[in-house]
Amino acid sequence: MRLRRFAVFVSSVQKEFEEERRAIKDYLQNDPLFKLFISDIFLFEDIPAQDQRSDMVYLNKVDRCDIYVGLFGNEYGYEDAEGNSPTEREFERATAQSKYRLLFIKGQKDTDRHPKMRTLIQKAGNQLIRRRFVGKSDLISDLYASLVDFLEQNGVLPVTPFDASPQPKASLRNISNEKISWFLDRARKERKFPLKPKTPLIADPLFLAHYIEKAGTGSLDMIRLCRESGLPEPDFEQRGNQFVVTLWRDWLTDEVLARYNLNDRQKTAVYHTKVTGRINNAQYRDLTGISSRTALRELRQLAGLGIFAKVGGTGQSAHYVIAKAKPIIGKRGGNPS
Repeated sequence: MRLRRFAVFVSSVQKEFEEERRAIKDYLQNDPLFKLFISDIFLFEDIPAQDQRSDMVYLNKVDRCDIYVGLFGNEYGYEDAEGNSPTEREFERATAQSKYRLLFIKGQKDTDRHPKMRTLIQKAGNQLIRRRFVGKSDLISDLYASLVDFLEQNGVLPVTPFDASPQPKASLRNISNEKISWFLDRARKERKFPLKPKTPLIADPLFLAHYIEKAGTGSLDMIRLCRESGLPEPDFEQRGNQFVVTLWRDWLTDEVLARYNLNDRQKTAVYHTKVTGRINNAQYRDLTGISSRTALRELRQLAGLGIFAKVGGTGQSAHYVIAKAKPIIGKRGGNPS
């Protein structure tokens, strides 16, 4: 049987993570397990000279990879004409292409990071679980655990007993009516639950086996609790043999923000405030390079949309925080110039 193999793309500010990038490639190429399943580890510094723009090269490699590994630290990196670094563009491309993303943050303190890197970390943290590390040994250990989990999810490394694993090739012919009757009879007596003729065939065994209490209520409870907490409704989706539920940690997800007609300065301010907890006029100007009057107008618009809440009176004491309650999405207003 031919083994399924995967390509890995390593993304980071090259100079800041020179040692970590090389350590990842050396480890994956020499580990007895991963060298069986990892076909290619892309480091931009290993690419020979080519008659192509560098951004086209690394974005093309992102498109062709199976696993994106992001290393985020203090530096944001070189900014292009649009103010974006290769690290951010690579992350956005991996997200748009639905790549399997692994994110590792170096260090515990966020205060020393470039403002745009803090914003990028916050944005990424709203989409996936991130792990922090201090040195190369921590990074390799966390990477090992994450990649093993990836291989397990893709069915490459079977970790569950045969009778607890999905059997895609099984059919109804493999089910014994006699054993099902025995199971239902025993479970019914144990739980003292009289079966009714119209009881759903799937819900009954799950209830009797103690997997569920009342069919159908769990999803509705999750939706209700998220609404009561001012969070977006959870996403429910089927991924192969798995049913996946995504719970959002705050209501200002990228999808929600996209519904508002915000400019790039306002989006940056929102991500910044998620990280720092507050923003004032001076900080808004430092982030965006605009005048005090324009900053005030755009902050007021964010407050008017229900995204920000103003704290304090006027002058230097006034600042804004992320609104606690979810606003009415219909109140969007126009985009300030």
